[in-house]
Amino acid sequence: MVLSQNGREKENFFKKYFLKSVDINKLSVTNKYLIFILFCFYIITCVGIFFNWISLSDFFYNGNVYINHCNNIDNNAKIKGIQKYSCDEQDKKVQALYPIIICSNFIMSAISGTFFDYCGPKITAIIGHSFNILSWVLIGLQGEGNNSIIFGAVFLGLSCDSAFIPILSLIYLFPKHHTIYTVILGCCASLSFAMPIFLDLFSKVNDRDSFQLICFLYCIIILVPFFFALLIFLPWKHINAPIEENVETNNMTLQELESYVISDNQRNIKSNNSLNSKSFQDSEKKKDTIEYRNTLDILNLKNENLNKNNVEDKFLEYREKTNYLSKENSFHEMEKGKELHSLSENKDINEQINISNSQSINLRKKDKMNISTINDNIIKDDINKKKSLLKIEDKIEKKKMCVSLRNFWNEIRTIFFSFKYVSICYYFTIYNLSLVNYNECAKLFFKDYNDIQNLLKIFGPLSVFPCALFGFLIQKLHILPIIFCLLLSSVLMYIFAVLKSKVFAYFSSICYLIVTGCYTTQLYCYIQIMFPKCHFGKIAGTTSMISGLLSLLNIPIYNYYIVDYSNNDPNPFAYIVIGLLISTFPFLFYIYRRNKKNT
Repeated sequence: MVLSQNGREKENFFKKYFLKSVDINKLSVTNKYLIFILFCFYIITCVGIFFNWISLSDFFYNGNVYINHCNNIDNNAKIKGIQKYSCDEQDKKVQALYPIIICSNFIMSAISGTFFDYCGPKITAIIGHSFNILSWVLIGLQGEGNNSIIFGAVFLGLSCDSAFIPILSLIYLFPKHHTIYTVILGCCASLSFAMPIFLDLFSKVNDRDSFQLICFLYCIIILVPFFFALLIFLPWKHINAPIEENVETNNMTLQELESYVISDNQRNIKSNNSLNSKSFQDSEKKKDTIEYRNTLDILNLKNENLNKNNVEDKFLEYREKTNYLSKENSFHEMEKGKELHSLSENKDINEQINISNSQSINLRKKDKMNISTINDNIIKDDINKKKSLLKIEDKIEKKKMCVSLRNFWNEIRTIFFSFKYVSICYYFTIYNLSLVNYNECAKLFFKDYNDIQNLLKIFGPLSVFPCALFGFLIQKLHILPIIFCLLLSSVLMYIFAVLKSKVFAYFSSICYLIVTGCYTTQLYCYIQIMFPKCHFGKIAGTTSMISGLLSLLNIPIYNYYIVDYSNNDPNPFAYIVIGLLISTFPFLFYIYRRNKKNT
């Protein structure tokens, strides 16, 4: 009895905390704040730490990652001084990991958003966090005879957005101030840039054992406990946003944009109805849907009435024939009785009785044949009606599919081939390429200034301030003037880096702080303001995927053009990047002028 009671208690405990999880909506306000603070620490310590690549790459150098590529190089050719890598080959291999991480991160950002909509916060976060744990295990297992760190880099990129997006659903624990808490979560994401700094500080120089120990301790002490926190406290389903908090204006903050991402289908419908101009595709979809439903209802009603009338008619016909046959049988029976009575003394009475019996048997057989014929006709009519109805339904389904394909193509043509989409896609791709390249080449730009390199590491987590400033400015200004400022900061970041002066190096690092703090937020705000909300996921996912895939170009650019061809001189390619950044301005300025005229 005791064992059975203990077993039941364990089963109830499992159902309470793991299957059903904790219903955070029913918790007190204090407990809600505690859970929110817990997940703030989760974002700071676990999510997106690879964006501070300058510190993370130094951590990899300390762990002798790819040190075997320096074995066949003379000691004179090895790098000496303030640089942490031992040779150019090691540097090229390590730097190639960053574009791989960025590429997998942007691809997963499109997938995780869709997965979040269908599977909910808990499952999406657990999958993303499992990728994170697996990535650091693979990174720690990196040795001279394997390349597990490459797969670790892929999973590290896959883990970022799939682990961060579900946490955004917690902002609706505080419905009256959810935008404020979204800003807090965004600032925590910027503070996560500090984690690689601590990993680098705790590691020993050129010590693989220390590197492996830190990777595994990071998993055991930080990542694994937060896995159970996600399992217990995150809800299975989305936390419903309050209806009165729906946003109706075009110039919205980033936080209101993110609240759209985690809202349910009902709120999306209300938000779409509040738009000033509905797209042609949406009206066509609604029209076709209404026509299809009306046609199907009419067919069903006709079919029901037709079947009902057929059954009633057949039944009445059958009953009339049955009554007629029964009367005929009774008449023959009376005649038979009279004949038997009149012929009772006749010598041929046996023959008359046999004849009458045979007549009654024939009448019964005739009755049964008529009944079976009626039933066969009813069954055949039902089969024919069902076949005709199926044919009509197939035609309606084919028509519906053709209309859906036509509407889908119209959406692609009107959105992805529009000038305002091509402009932002081109801009963000160049912007992403320039930032990835700057992270890779920072040690080459400032190889003579060790303090500048350390300052860039610190500016990663300090990007929380530009992120908060961006959230304030977007409420006051349109997104395009802010994008112009970020574009100017990107251009100045490279111009100051090319100029060989320590003063300009400080200016370049400040521009880097601004550019990093508003990395992807500008893209999300532009899409939200310039396009209908119903297309946000498709546009953001497609743009992120394109820029992520093209960021892989940094691998051959850095390895073969900057290191090999230019002899570790980043300036030639920096001039190309400056030209590409400037080339995005006319397109964005045209969009700005046209949008200003329309408003």
